[in-house]
Amino acid sequence: MEYENFTLNIKDKVAILKLSRPEQANALKINALEEFAAALESVRDNEEVCSVLLYGAGKHFCAGNDVAERAFSEKAKARQNYLSQWEDFQQRHVYETYIYSFPKPTVAAVHGSCLGAGMELISLFDFVIASEDAKFGLPEMRMSIVPLTRLAFAYNQLRFVKEMVMTGENVTVDRAYQMGLINHIVPRENLMDEAMILARKLALMPPETMRVAKEAFNRVNQMAGYDIISKEGQGFLVHSLQYPTWMRQQYNAIGKEQGPGAAFKWQKEYFAQAEKPFEEQ
Repeated sequence: MEYENFTLNIKDKVAILKLSRPEQANALKINALEEFAAALESVRDNEEVCSVLLYGAGKHFCAGNDVAERAFSEKAKARQNYLSQWEDFQQRHVYETYIYSFPKPTVAAVHGSCLGAGMELISLFDFVIASEDAKFGLPEMRMSIVPLTRLAFAYNQLRFVKEMVMTGENVTVDRAYQMGLINHIVPRENLMDEAMILARKLALMPPETMRVAKEAFNRVNQMAGYDIISKEGQGFLVHSLQYPTWMRQQYNAIGKEQGPGAAFKWQKEYFAQAEKPFEEQ
């Protein structure tokens, strides 16, 4: 199947989507989300596809929506009434939910400009990798448009947690600080001194007030669904442990026959195949 907004190729068990309108800075046409959802649906049950990569051709990742088509075309003018726009956004939500909930991990590689609809698009992806020249922005207000408020939830620490959980890789202390996993970085020789200083500062606070403060922050997490997520997480954990994956069986077999060291070596060599350079289709 051919798409207007991108091309689709499969290589190394990765479905590679390339935004293919470089002359328009990969601005998204009206049917972009519908096409993305259709492309993902086409590889959903393909066992040769285990992840998805999105990137842009040319100088920019995505300059936003194709304004000429969305604002000035006859098709757009015919659907500028409230009811039509409401229906369009309801359908758009269906496509966005499908992309966001796609069961296979998704990665967006961003370079140059990533504006407006481009940012909304990558917010639906699990991981985002950006080059040094990447530029992000939401210029909609300058066109009297309010960006989607779900962006407030999309760009949070969940992205970092996904990275750790779904890649299984360790992170350095600097990366952990960047991710918000730790509060401070100190020299090794000062670790216990600094830890005790912080503990003492906390201990010197009025305990009644401290109790209220901690309860307040815990309540914020509860309102955000922490308790529900924790209980649900137990079920997901049990389910993952019960599912007889090929990887676990292979790892356990090697460990049983040759020892843990051999199992770790096999695991390291298996994932090393991901490090080879990208080859243009």
